[in-house]
Amino acid sequence: METPNLFEYSDYKDFVNDWLRTAPNQGRGLLTQIAKRLGVHTSLVSHVLRGKHDFTGDQAWALAQFLGLRPLESEYLLTLVARERAGSESLRQLHVQQLARLKALSESKPLPTSDAPESPRALTEMDKAVFYSQWYYSAIFIAVSIEGLRDLESLHRSFNLPRDLIQQVLTYLVDVGMLRAQSGKYATGIHQLRIEPDSPMFARHHLNWRLKALERIPNKEKTELFATLPMSIAEEDVPAIRSLLFSLYQDVETRLRKSKPEKLFCLNFDFFRF
Repeated sequence: METPNLFEYSDYKDFVNDWLRTAPNQGRGLLTQIAKRLGVHTSLVSHVLRGKHDFTGDQAWALAQFLGLRPLESEYLLTLVARERAGSESLRQLHVQQLARLKALSESKPLPTSDAPESPRALTEMDKAVFYSQWYYSAIFIAVSIEGLRDLESLHRSFNLPRDLIQQVLTYLVDVGMLRAQSGKYATGIHQLRIEPDSPMFARHHLNWRLKALERIPNKEKTELFATLPMSIAEEDVPAIRSLLFSLYQDVETRLRKSKPEKLFCLNFDFFRF
């Protein structure tokens, strides 16, 4: 029997159940193998696939690896799971938009070969939902500004990511007009993308990069700085410190406009009441 096409499914449980049915011997013994890969009991896997409970994100990732899904398929599966686990309707709708974009991306045409630059179009909310869903979209978009990181192989060597995933991200960025394909290399289509604080993607964007900061700490270098400072302060000092940090942020932005792209860095700092 033909293996089911994940992008035709709106429920990951239906897909996995159909995948099992089309496997040799109707998937006998595969539930046990899946459970072992997920690090759980077989009964839990069966309970999820036949009930109302859902896999966690980590379990969904392990499942995607077990099923041998390609990077774009894996992202689609994880988003299906995230949609079911969403705690609010607004977050659920964000995942719905992400799913639509991923499905469209799976049907997208090959990269354009023309060297003629195209005028960047305005990004839709769906475009932004995908762009801010994972850290590597903005990372690859920024990396292309560096002279030595403007082709697939250079980006593959720079980032610890599968080559297919990087290619899919590049295809997406070209498709929405953020990058342009030029003779096997890439150029920036738009120079800056700003996310507003009231955007539904605002929290996700910040979370992505704070998680990357935490991953980096064990291998930090002298040129890097990680600072956390819980404090008790006078009420009158709160606006002054906030203003000081915002002024620093603006100074960094001004300096970036004159700085030659050579290295990839990320600035995170937080100042909040708790």
